[in-house]
Amino acid sequence: RARLAAAGHEVPATPPALATRLRRARLAIHHGGIGTAETALAIGVPQLVLPRHLEQRLTGEALAAAGIGGVVRRAAVGQDLAPRALAMMADEGLASRALEVARAMPRAEDPCAQAMDAARRLMAGRGEDAP
Repeated sequence: RARLAAAGHEVPATPPALATRLRRARLAIHHGGIGTAETALAIGVPQLVLPRHLEQRLTGEALAAAGIGGVVRRAAVGQDLAPRALAMMADEGLASRALEVARAMPRAEDPCAQAMDAARRLMAGRGEDAP
């Protein structure tokens, strides 16, 4: 830890919040977990996914299909990761698309209240009594 700090790297005493770090990032490189993907998506950071499991691969493929991310297969990590990451960080169009998607995402003041309202509307449409 001391050597990293001496070399000019920031070494926090405790792990910082992911959202705090992502706000300063040009690219999020991660395994494709939904929590990390959602956080980067909401902030507007392009993502490069290195999946280990099916759901992680599907998350990466969805980000790629939306034009805001990419996937590096496990077998290609050694040769493809660095050039791909550098290219994605330099791609202003990718960064712009990621920000556009983040800005278009609905923001809930009270997500629980919105979920209850949606459930009530759904139940009312079926003729059921809502709580």
